[in-house]
Amino acid sequence: MDQPRFILSTTLFLAALMFYAGHAKAADLNQGEKLYKANCFSCHDSSIHTRPDSIIHSLSALKKRVQFCESMNKLGWSDAQKGDVVAYLNATFYKFK
Repeated sequence: MDQPRFILSTTLFLAALMFYAGHAKAADLNQGEKLYKANCFSCHDSSIHTRPDSIIHSLSALKKRVQFCESMNKLGWSDAQKGDVVAYLNATFYKFK
């Protein structure tokens, strides 16, 4: 591939990548809080997230637990909704990076 063609291809690829990255939906903490309070409080209150013997020690573990609870309760949440709940719980209780 000649240099001008390579530069054009690379430029188009990077432009497309930036376009799609810029349009990725950010998690909605308010929606996450609403979903959590409407669906999760029936089994436990928020003290489960601050107890000393917590089973959640990473963001990955938090995501898996939200997926597990959502699935067990047959809530039918979208990936975005699960992401909103994870983001809310992380921002409110866990503070994982």
